[in-house]
Amino acid sequence: IDGKITNTFPFEATKSVNPVYTEIPGWKTNMTNMLSAEEFPPKFMNYLHFLEDRLHVPIEIVSVGPDRKQTILL
Repeated sequence: IDGKITNTFPFEATKSVNPVYTEIPGWKTNMTNMLSAEEFPPKFMNYLHFLEDRLHVPIEIVSVGPDRKQTILL
C-alpha cells in the first residue's frame, strides 16, 4: 500500500495493491516413480524450503502421484 510491502490483504485498498512475485527455478524431472526424498531434484527441495520459510510450517509429506506408494514422508 502506497509503496509499502504488507503481509495482510487490505480489502479497502484493492485498486492500489500490486503483487510482489518471487521467481523460483523450476525442474523438468518426472518425479512419479521416486520413492524417497533423496531422489528429489535439488531445485524441488529448494522450492519446499522456500514454502516452509514463507508459510512458517514444516512440510512433512509430498505426494508425487495418486497411488499410496507415491506419498513420501520427509
